[in-house]
Amino acid sequence: MAVAARNRLKPYPQVPTFKEKGLDVVFSAWYGIAGPKGMPRDVAGRIKEAIYKALHDPQVIQGIEGLGFRFEFRNSEDFTSFVGEFDNLVKKIVEEAKIAVE
Repeated sequence: MAVAARNRLKPYPQVPTFKEKGLDVVFSAWYGIAGPKGMPRDVAGRIKEAIYKALHDPQVIQGIEGLGFRFEFRNSEDFTSFVGEFDNLVKKIVEEAKIAVE
């Protein structure tokens, strides 16, 4: 048994990473929130402010980590960049594996 995270997960400190087992595997699920195209800036700003406030609350962070997730907050700009990098990684994997995409 191993986790595909970069580091061991807090709730399961006895479970090693794949890297510790000799496999160069680091992959995780991630979550983000997006609004519809054309959302008024003031509405988007209020939602963003509420989300940022919640995701900086120690109780919220503890609750997320208590479920076995590794909490890592990214602001809007960093998350957009992260999604772009992830998209490029998946495209590279698909191309190198010669997976047909329709």
